[in-house]
Amino acid sequence: MKIISLFIKILAVFTLVYGCIEKNSAPKHLTPVLKSEWKRVIYYPENHLNDFCVFQDREDSMWHAIGIMGTGISWSEVSLFHSTSKDLLTPFENHAPLFTDIPADTNLSKRKHAPHIIWDEGYYHLFYRRPGGTIVKTKSKSLNKWDSLGEDIFEENDARDICILKIDDVFYMYYCQYINYEGVNRSSILLRKSTDLEKWGDAIITYVDLESVDTHSMIESPFVVKRDEGYYMFITHTRLPNETTVVLFSENPEEFPSGIKTWFQEIKDSHASEIIEHNNKYYIMCVSGPVHSGISDKRYAGWLNIAEMEFIKQK
Repeated sequence: MKIISLFIKILAVFTLVYGCIEKNSAPKHLTPVLKSEWKRVIYYPENHLNDFCVFQDREDSMWHAIGIMGTGISWSEVSLFHSTSKDLLTPFENHAPLFTDIPADTNLSKRKHAPHIIWDEGYYHLFYRRPGGTIVKTKSKSLNKWDSLGEDIFEENDARDICILKIDDVFYMYYCQYINYEGVNRSSILLRKSTDLEKWGDAIITYVDLESVDTHSMIESPFVVKRDEGYYMFITHTRLPNETTVVLFSENPEEFPSGIKTWFQEIKDSHASEIIEHNNKYYIMCVSGPVHSGISDKRYAGWLNIAEMEFIKQK
């Protein structure tokens, strides 16, 4: 009887420990996967396109897409394309480009990159990057008209591709930039916080790619999604083939797992991905076509594709 009793106790302890290991080893995140085929909704046959944002008008529910456009070389990216549609999944209508004016100070770069829009207190606030690493902001009550080229928010070498997420009463600005990390230049995602979209705190390192030495961030276009289980960061990794978006997860919006290949999912054929939550569904929209400018003076066609996406529990 003593032997049987001891065996039962040992079995109970083993079951408890093993159960805890299994429970703790299970991923806390779900996995974003495509639920549909890609569908082309924006097409510019005479331009290349690159980083963009997509936003719904609060008055008429019209969808607006605004982003980088050019004619095959990086120096041609001096305005932003603007397309609209009543339905997110139907072809957009192209309009006259935005911000065709050049900066008043002709010593400043004329190029305009990677816009991002967030609505707050009756205004659409549009942030974009002016090379080499100046983040600029302007605002308007209308998505169709912007009164100025904006004012500088901050300037850091290589800073670009911002995404802003509001958590409680604080705005979190994520952006890419190479930094000197422990004596080595690395690609990274940085974070600044604000309560008013005007004054921003010092940069916080939220993710560092430790695989290579970089003097230009090779990870770019961060987009962060908040869900009940935590935060998902979608970033374009330009060293991977096929314009791949990788996905990282964290329960802390200020710190994602740094290191080498710390992502848990890859989405092929997607560059500068934007994640859209609409009618209780998720969609991923991305740039396709020859998005890397500066390689030729030949004109390129550029387009944006969209697909439905879902978060699933993988076995």
